[in-house]
Amino acid sequence: MSTIKVSTLLAADGSTTTEPSIPALDQRMAKAWVCFSEVSGSILDSYGVSSLTDVDVNNTKINFTTAFLNTSYCLVANAANSASNPAEHNASVIPVSTTQCQVEMYTSNTVAVASPYVAVVAFAN
Repeated sequence: MSTIKVSTLLAADGSTTTEPSIPALDQRMAKAWVCFSEVSGSILDSYGVSSLTDVDVNNTKINFTTAFLNTSYCLVANAANSASNPAEHNASVIPVSTTQCQVEMYTSNTVAVASPYVAVVAFAN
């Protein structure tokens, strides 16, 4: 097994890059992800997400920093009532466009609910 340790990665033309571009791994890595509170409307942490748009009490649009190539991307979502009680909250997420997706939170009885913890991950080309 080999280990590679570097301080800076360079592109083929010698310019520096902040993100490694490894074509074989590109489709295996998340293009964007976000953890946010629907209750406060605040992003807790994120990558590749520029902002959130509140649609209504249990519905949020997630705006991506960079547009995806198409709307056939894979989304995974989770919602929780709290860190100590993840039960009773669910999330459903759909692609809306190449620049945003929409997530909706609800209880196990399909009642609309604002979740204090929501996580969404997007895999795309």
